[in-house]
Amino acid sequence: MLSRGVLRALVTRAMVVGSIILLVGFGQTGLASSPERIRFVPARCNPVLVPGQPGAWDGGVVFLPKVVQMEGVVYMFYTGTSGAVPEMGAQAIGVAASSDGLVFSKFDRNPLLEATGTGFAAYSVSEGVPFVDGDTFILLYNARSSEGHGPGRFIGQATAPDPTGPWTHDREPMLTVGPEGAWDCGFVSPNCVVVTDEGYALYYSGGKSFTSGEPRWLGMATSPDGINWTKYDEPQTMGPAFVESDPVLQLGPAGSWDSLAAWEASVLKTETGYEMFYEGIGPVDTPIGHAVQIGYATSVDGIHWLKYENNPVLGLGVEPLAESFGVEVPTVVANKCYHYLYYGYGLHIGVIGVALGTVSEGVTGE
Repeated sequence: MLSRGVLRALVTRAMVVGSIILLVGFGQTGLASSPERIRFVPARCNPVLVPGQPGAWDGGVVFLPKVVQMEGVVYMFYTGTSGAVPEMGAQAIGVAASSDGLVFSKFDRNPLLEATGTGFAAYSVSEGVPFVDGDTFILLYNARSSEGHGPGRFIGQATAPDPTGPWTHDREPMLTVGPEGAWDCGFVSPNCVVVTDEGYALYYSGGKSFTSGEPRWLGMATSPDGINWTKYDEPQTMGPAFVESDPVLQLGPAGSWDSLAAWEASVLKTETGYEMFYEGIGPVDTPIGHAVQIGYATSVDGIHWLKYENNPVLGLGVEPLAESFGVEVPTVVANKCYHYLYYGYGLHIGVIGVALGTVSEGVTGE
């Protein structure tokens, strides 16, 4: 477990070795030195985060990883529950830290953020997405006001002076579902925040229903100050589902690997625009449902995306833990040479893994 004193020591150590963090870990995968255009290999040490002891707040499953790298330390904000599938119980958010991107230590005062007992976050909080605004750390999260399965109808916001807290909930949600009939009228959940020239861009997942076969999409909201957010809306779209806002990533053609869902994205700003790793769901059946895999896309403006022609880049059967379902909920940190791609394996397994890889210059979409 990681105390505040140990955390400070970890930051100091990481500042010394930060330039070689990813190089050290990369060698442990056995990845060839001459990569393909996009190539990711799961780390041999997987999983990198597992549930706590039985009875602990995260003793059932850990999932929904979200990573951020600051001063050479990789912080992983993750969701945990005390029970396993199907009796998971309420969700809460904790954090773990690593100086090499492979070995993580959980903060000893987890969970950082729990349900409030009243209001929009009364029942549970999950999918904590961190970013920094000046000297303030901000954590966006999905919130459920009542018991149920899957993400709730609200995105909340909490603030803290440090990644380990203490975190303070805002009283009101910063984003909610769309109106009845809208593409995101059933649930909204934050995926990542990107700093732009105009302020911030939030990429979030949404849909009409989480428990039915309705499509799952990726939306975007922007903010000049990190406080007031406006959903992206394409004025030319027609139909009741897209009156007030629109997805920014389209589903694949019928029968394709991402024809049922194109959501849960991790977006990075690059020298030429933006790159995205996202979760796709297609009609290929597995022992527990449709196959879940990870694809790649690029964009000049962060709104209009071109999917990589050889998607998915990581998927079903890529490693033993992924044989029964695939990999889901990508979240990425990168340096000039390598990407660290973290993901889950589904709630039936309830652990978190990582793959290391490269994206060659000149990679294009379809």
